[in-house]
Amino acid sequence: MSAVHAVLARTDWLTLREQKTELVEQLERLRGDIELLKGPLHHLEDAACRKAEAGRLEGLLAWINAVQDAAEQDLFPVNWQGC
Repeated sequence: MSAVHAVLARTDWLTLREQKTELVEQLERLRGDIELLKGPLHHLEDAACRKAEAGRLEGLLAWINAVQDAAEQDLFPVNWQGC
């Protein structure tokens, strides 16, 4: 078994799903913050920082999705419900 398969075999897919849900919720809050900060008070520097943070979290979310896709192809019990 490869090292990657060993990691996938030890993955708690339900917990990963819950963590991913939290990540998506955090991204939604950040996106809302960005829109508010671009509003009439024009806190553009804060908005730019939050946008950069959202971009990093979106990258992490994309990586998790890619791992789940690959794991599912190898018949690991990926739990997508709620994501």
